[in-house]
Amino acid sequence: EQEADHPRIEGFDSFKDSLDELDLSKVFEMTGITREELKDASELLLETENAVFLFGMGLTQHPWGSRNVAALWNLALQTQAQLFPLGLENNLRGVFEIEQNYSDKGLNFNQIFQAASSGELKALYLAGPAPNLKKANLEFLVIQDSFVNENFELADAVLPASTFAETEGTFINGEGRLQKFNKVIDPLGEAKPDWWIITQLARRMGNKGFYFKNPSEITKEMIKIVPSFSNISYTDLEKGQKIFTQEETRKERSFIPLKYSDSHHKKSKKYPFLMFLDYSLDYYRSLSLSQESRGLKAIRDSRWIKISPEDAEKLNLKEGENIAVESSSGKFKGFVKIVKSLPQGILGASFLLSEDSDFSVSGLIPSVFQESHSLGMLPVKIKREK
Repeated sequence: EQEADHPRIEGFDSFKDSLDELDLSKVFEMTGITREELKDASELLLETENAVFLFGMGLTQHPWGSRNVAALWNLALQTQAQLFPLGLENNLRGVFEIEQNYSDKGLNFNQIFQAASSGELKALYLAGPAPNLKKANLEFLVIQDSFVNENFELADAVLPASTFAETEGTFINGEGRLQKFNKVIDPLGEAKPDWWIITQLARRMGNKGFYFKNPSEITKEMIKIVPSFSNISYTDLEKGQKIFTQEETRKERSFIPLKYSDSHHKKSKKYPFLMFLDYSLDYYRSLSLSQESRGLKAIRDSRWIKISPEDAEKLNLKEGENIAVESSSGKFKGFVKIVKSLPQGILGASFLLSEDSDFSVSGLIPSVFQESHSLGMLPVKIKREK
């Protein structure tokens, strides 16, 4: 029905043909939605003039994450909707803007820490949160951070960095808006802003082009050399005006044919539940906020194992009861947290990047998915603990 509305968008025929392989009866069975609910959702989208799809890491950090995005892209083309990807932290958009123009295509995040564990990587310079490095085989480790963590014990050099409240600079939010922020207090102790530490190191190593006096000079240089910043005026930025990065305009758009495969993870008699893992948001740099803040500690706990009321009743589990969850890769001990929004058969848990996997729910993730930074659903079973 949409074919006549998209004469200029390529690939529609291939996309339409790929839908022939879709077995809707299986979709309804796996998702729990009905045919009527799917029809209502379709009609709502087609009737909406200005639709926006917001999606986060929960959609993408899966073994099939690229397929999720492709499906959403096709839906956006059909409904003329806008797509807004969201990250775990502020300024992730800023990282992407720089990376797509100046990345040297070296090792990615996971490859760096794999190389650190194998001994292939000899020296590592860390700025910000990182996985626990107790199993790393490094000759020299530098840590640049604002808060002490377990990795500090392994460091050969520590560079104390100031927090966002102790410096000035800019963030780019999810909608591409460049925002300037000012420091509230001076850095405490020996802490210095990240930009100052990096420029000082670069200068002492003999590199040119790092003679900046303040963050505004760095921002002005980025405006000159980063294509998406070409329309930005630093004067307007200082005045607090709304300034957006230059969006990349592409006339050519194309539908993506869908590919189908069985789920990477399935329930079985041995593992009757699927557990959804995600990253905890309760941290700033390497500081675990849920451990330091009484308020967060009261409402969230990294050892919670979330379960639906129906499953808790079937297993006669009570709120706060000790249980263990096992996968094919490991075992995790935690506490029952009954959550009404969880579907039956699904468990939930979250973890911090810096946690020791031997004592974290991340230890349930198979190594093949740890290497790709994928999460997804893990087949698990529940055991009572004394």
